Parts: sequence; structure tokens; C-alpha cells
Amino acid sequence: MYQLIHKPTFTRHFIDLSKELQKRIVKDLEILEQSPNNAASKNIEHLGKKRELWTYRINDNFRILYVIQEPFVQLLDVGTHDYIYGLVDGFKKGDVHSLEVLGEVLDPTTPTTAADIPNWPITHPPQFPQKANGGAPQPTGKLLPMEITAEVLQRLGIPEVYHQELIACQTEDDFTNLTLPVDIFDRVYDWLYNRPTLAEIAQEPNYVLKEPEDLQRYADGDLLGFLLLLDEEQKPLIDFALSGPTLVKGGPGSGKSTIALYRVAEIVTKPALQGLNRRVLFTTYTNALVRASEQLLQQLLGELPPELVVSTLDNVAMEIVRGVSGQEPVMARDTDWDAALNSARTVLSGLADPVLQRVLDRRGPFSESYLREEIEWIIEGQGLLSLGDYLAAPRIGRQRPLDVNLRRAMWQIYEHVSDFFASNGFMSWGRLRQQALAYLEEPRWQQTYGGYDYVFVDEAQDLTPVALRLCLRLCNSPTGLFLTADQGQSLYNKGFSWQRVHNDLRFAGRTRLLKRNYRTTRQIAEAAHAFLHRSQAGDVETLDQKYVHSGPRPRVFGGRDEKEQVDWLYRELHAAMRHCRQGWPAVAILVPNTRLAERITAYLTAHNVPAAFVRGQSLDLAAPYAKVMTIHSAKGLEFPIVAVPFLNQNELPRWLDPNAADYQEELEEQRRLFYVACTRAMRHLFITYDLASPSPFVRELAAEWWEVAQ
Repeated sequence: MYQLIHKPTFTRHFIDLSKELQKRIVKDLEILEQSPNNAASKNIEHLGKKRELWTYRINDNFRILYVIQEPFVQLLDVGTHDYIYGLVDGFKKGDVHSLEVLGEVLDPTTPTTAADIPNWPITHPPQFPQKANGGAPQPTGKLLPMEITAEVLQRLGIPEVYHQELIACQTEDDFTNLTLPVDIFDRVYDWLYNRPTLAEIAQEPNYVLKEPEDLQRYADGDLLGFLLLLDEEQKPLIDFALSGPTLVKGGPGSGKSTIALYRVAEIVTKPALQGLNRRVLFTTYTNALVRASEQLLQQLLGELPPELVVSTLDNVAMEIVRGVSGQEPVMARDTDWDAALNSARTVLSGLADPVLQRVLDRRGPFSESYLREEIEWIIEGQGLLSLGDYLAAPRIGRQRPLDVNLRRAMWQIYEHVSDFFASNGFMSWGRLRQQALAYLEEPRWQQTYGGYDYVFVDEAQDLTPVALRLCLRLCNSPTGLFLTADQGQSLYNKGFSWQRVHNDLRFAGRTRLLKRNYRTTRQIAEAAHAFLHRSQAGDVETLDQKYVHSGPRPRVFGGRDEKEQVDWLYRELHAAMRHCRQGWPAVAILVPNTRLAERITAYLTAHNVPAAFVRGQSLDLAAPYAKVMTIHSAKGLEFPIVAVPFLNQNELPRWLDPNAADYQEELEEQRRLFYVACTRAMRHLFITYDLASPSPFVRELAAEWWEVAQ
């Protein structure tokens, strides 16, 4: 039996088909799993002796194009007879990769260059004559390359008034004889004929299709994604150093999380020692990623076994504290932190301590964010329990050193904030993690809420030392700990050495680096890397990547006002959706704060764009609208098309006092925030800013990497 794998192009085109045809293809794929090269079958045709390129006849009009390379059947594309054979003919006649690429389709290891893919937008129109007046193409009687369905028209944003006549079209004659507004005609025309070449399809990554029915689930929105097929660089890491602790590093899109998921499956499915099932905890960044990870693990394992838990680490900590204390913790919000720090200023201002007054002075060098981060990342983050501990603690990652007197003042503020939270029934997240860790120090609670044989920590660079110690305590032994990390994507971490967190976190000989980027085009990734290279905010190792995809450079536009920016963005997003042959659900609008998210959502809604501001806790990746999100909420996610609007002064980076104690580290954190936003983009990235008040980051977007729109 063969293993089915598929290219993103095949998946996109499958989604565009009618439900009836999708169901037929699912059944046909069950045949291909068994005998894809059965030459006796009237539905199977071998297209050439040199390469294992085949077609499968779905019905009189539609074909599946695939490659056989044991033990895999690689699904390349699906479409009409004329489209599929035209795709193959064009590949044989005009593509310099015609012999090389198909031999390497299962391992596209050669980095792409700008010459590999034509300039965007890529168009492959049908070869039929134009009207003398340059209008719509003349009909030829050929069948359309794809059937037009209501689902497709809805995804393209075509008003319902045009649906009936478009759905009735079966041939090019039918389509070109319609009387449609130019923008409607162009949108459907681009969807029909703007398709990648076979060479471009071959460069795409491969995804595992565990069951043919998963395609139907994905088309129906019940499945969020597919697992990447591991390449030769990634495969050894599935069982590498299973006697950890183990660290896998890599830049955005390098497959760190995918390896962690495969590694979970490897451990869960291996025969247990002495008949005991291994308990495994997989922790990831947000609830949205928890849901996606659960689905991907289900593809690998079928039903998730009861001994496997998938959760955020903070949810695990919440469960421990709730279970042991018998009470539901009330977590402090941003407004509660503001109130606590204001209370500290009011109560402590009467003390005759000039150092303390200097720290509390709103006009002084210690901003509220500095005070809060000192508490969250140094005091609570390191689990410091006394002034003596704080005086002796290293403050790695904090740019400004604090002498004894300044630390004493900071500790007084921390104690007041702690008392304020306690008296009002609030708990900080740092305190929650500390409490959970303290409970697990007792053997009875460790066995009840810990006792995991393996603990997987995705995006470990954003965890505090206490959070990492909690991961260690949840695990029966440090040898069961597996971490993935990329310092360049750290939104919170103030810096520490792994070994300083705990003596058991020694990764010597158990660290591996991934270099191939499967998510983002070379042009987008290198533009983002070049920006981050300007500071010390990233990890030089993980910024050195190889690329599977190539495409247009990211585009940046300066407008005279917000309306001009949104108008430009609206046009660019439509063009990008046509190029990607996807609708608004493929679009993410990322901003640094809630205020901007609400503003851009209002603008887009006024343009009749199906858009909604969503938070990480309530994110539905399959929802039929553009997702407006804060950059923090988008961490770990990916979208074909990403826009970062309003890159203006005092927005990103947010307003920073150059005299503040934390100015440099805050600036680097804001750089990483912008870097994370850019690297969520898979194929298209757009930036807009106000000409009158551009962010200082705009000046750093070098023309070598960015296309400046006029």
C-alpha cells in the first residue's frame, strides 16, 4: 500500500471543486493508495517512461496528476482534461527543470532563486484570440479549466447577483459571452487561468494525507491543516537523543513544531516498557495552536490516547493551582497592573527615600512597562522569594544594571503590588506558575498533576525560568524534556542561559539546528532577516536559512492618510488573493495593539470586506473572513497573505523614552515583534505607513529587499 502525499496546489484546487466531485475523488484516492500504476486500468495513464508521471481519470472531464516514487504517491494537481495535459505539455516543452525537478519532487532541497519563478503576478491565460477592441477574449468552445461553484464565488467575494449565470458556465464561450462588470470578470478570469506551472508545483513542500477523507474534512472547514512530510534533514530528529533534555532550534517555518509532533507520535506508539503506557505532555503557545496541534496529532495517531495531554503551560498551571487549592484563580488584567502600580506611587510616595521616589517618578527613567517587566521576568520569572535572592540574582537581558539601592526600591514596589493583588483577590501569571511549581515540590501533588514521562515545549524562548522549571518538574526525569526555540521570535523573553534556569538543562551534544524554511518565500524571509540583523535581537544561527519557495518582494506603501493606505491595501489584497487563488480567509491583518485592530476592522468593513477582529483565545482558522489580530495573538500561526498596516511613529515601535532604563531592550523587543509579524506571511506581505509620521522602522526597510509602491 502506498502513502498519499499532496502539494498545496492540489489541495487548493480540490477545495474549488463541487462537493459531488470531491466525494468522487476521495473514493478514487483509495484506489490510488492500492495500485497507482495499474496500467490495465482504463482510468490510469502513464505519461512518460523517464519519469513516473501519471494521470487518473475521475470522469470524462477531470483528471488527477500524480507522481509515483515508492512508497509515495504524490498528488500534484487536479483539474479538467485540457488543463492537466496542457500543464504537462508546457512542462515538457518550455521548462528548463523538466527533467531535474520531477526527480526531486519529494525532496526540494535546492534553494530557489529569483530566476526559478517569474515575476508576480504569474498568469497563464488560455491561448485564444482577443477582440479587436481589446475587450474580453473570443469564445473557442473549450471547457473551462475548473467548474464554477457557489463556494468558489463566495470565497472570491463575487456578489450573489452574479452567481447563477456564472455557475451555469461550462465553456469558455459561456463565460466570455457574459455581460459582467470588469472587476467581476477579471476576478473570476484570474481564478480560472492564473495557475502555477508544473515546475512551480514541484518546488512546493509535501504534506501527508493520512486518510483520503481528510481532504473532505479540510474542504468543509473541519480540519485546520496537514502535517509536513519530513525531509532528510528533519527525519533523524524524530528519535534523536530520546534520552534528553533535547533542544531543536530553527527560524520561522523550519518545521520545529512539526518535528515535535512526529516525536510525540514516535514515543506514544513505541512499545511501552514493562507494559506501562508512557504519559506525554505537549505544550504550545496559544489555545488556537493547541487545537491545531491536537488535529495534527490525530492525523498521526488516530484517536489521541488518554495518556497524551495537549495544552498550554499556563492552562496546566491553572489546573494544578485550582485542583490543590480548591479555588478558581482570578488572573490580573492589564488594568489591574495599572491600578497596582498607581497604588504603589500613591502609598510609597510619602516615604523619605530619594531612590524610591526616583524609581516611582513618572517622568523618570523607569517606565511602567519597565517596572512590570522587572516583576514578571526577573522577580516572579526567576522565582525570587526574598530581597536577598533579588540582590544576588543575575538580570541577564536587562540592558541597565541596578545597584543595591535601586534593587531595594524595586523590591518595595514588588511587595506593594503583591499585597495589592492579594487584597483584591487577583493573581499574576508569574505568581500562578510559582504556586504550581511549589505544589509540585510535594511528592503527592507531583504524582497527581505531574508524573509525565515526556514533556514537549514548543516556542520555549518565550517562557520564564520558573515556567521552564515547571516543565522540568512536570517530567519524571530531565531526560524526557524536549524543547523547540528561536530567539529571533521571542516576544517576551528578557534573556537567560538555559543552564542558569536549572542545572538539568544541559543541551551539549543534544542540540540541532534546522535551516530550511518551508513557510515563507525567500524574498519575504530575507527582507525580515535583513531587518532583524540590524540589531542584537535575533539568533544569527537561525537567520541563516534555505528556502523552498520564491515569490514577489514584500511591498511597502506610504499614504497621506489612513484612508489612502486602506484603499491601496484593499487593491493589493485583492490582487494577492487572485494570485494565490484564495479568498479573504487566507488574509491576516496584523497590528501591535487592540486600538489599531478595531480601527482597521472598521475600515475594511466599510469596504465590504468580510473581516473580524479575533483574539488568540477565540481564533477559528477556518472562519470565512479576514482575520484582524494583534501580532502577539498571531504568534506561531501562518497565513498566505499578511498585511501590517499603520507602521507609524509611536505605534510600532510603541512610544519609547530614549532616557528610560529599558529603552534599548524595549526597542529590540519591538523589532522582534515586527519580525514575527512579517514572518507569519507565506506568499505575500504588505506594509503601509503614514507619510507624515512614519515609524523609524520604515527607514530600515532597505530597497534591496522591499518594493516601494508609488
